[in-house]
Amino acid sequence: MSVDLKDVKEFLTKDKKERKGQELSALQLQGTIRFKSNFLKYERFTWEPFRADITFGQNGAEVKIEEAKLCGISTPGVVKLIDQEVSFDIRPFFRSREFEPTAKCLLGQEIRATGDFELKGRIVAQGKPEDLFNSFRGDLELLAKDGRIYYAIGLSEFWSLSMLPRFIGESSQT
Repeated sequence: MSVDLKDVKEFLTKDKKERKGQELSALQLQGTIRFKSNFLKYERFTWEPFRADITFGQNGAEVKIEEAKLCGISTPGVVKLIDQEVSFDIRPFFRSREFEPTAKCLLGQEIRATGDFELKGRIVAQGKPEDLFNSFRGDLELLAKDGRIYYAIGLSEFWSLSMLPRFIGESSQT
């Protein structure tokens, strides 16, 4: 089984007439679903594999992500959908990997780097879906050993983003 979140998003954004009476709020689901997929795709990003427990309650749903690798980075965490708000707490990590294929996958641009890299951190956000990107905060720590980043056009653009100081500004380490 595989899921493309674009299809789910399209269903959820259809107006009521297009859904032909298929209201999600009318389902009143309660319980837990153990979800396992070869991949889960959202726009250009793909998590391979994807495994989560989805718990439905009266106020919304909670997705406890047990296994999900995005560009080789493990991204376990929790996503909550309550009323009209989304919140998440993701703890990405990878160890002793070449950085080049991971960075190229994430940024969608060419990068040239050598060495072993480790990444760990925590990313949280909360808000209405359309405002979620602006609420990102957290800490990311990238360690490099016996390596070098020769060029990274996409990475230099990432460092210049206005949200990056928010990520590194909250870190207790310098």
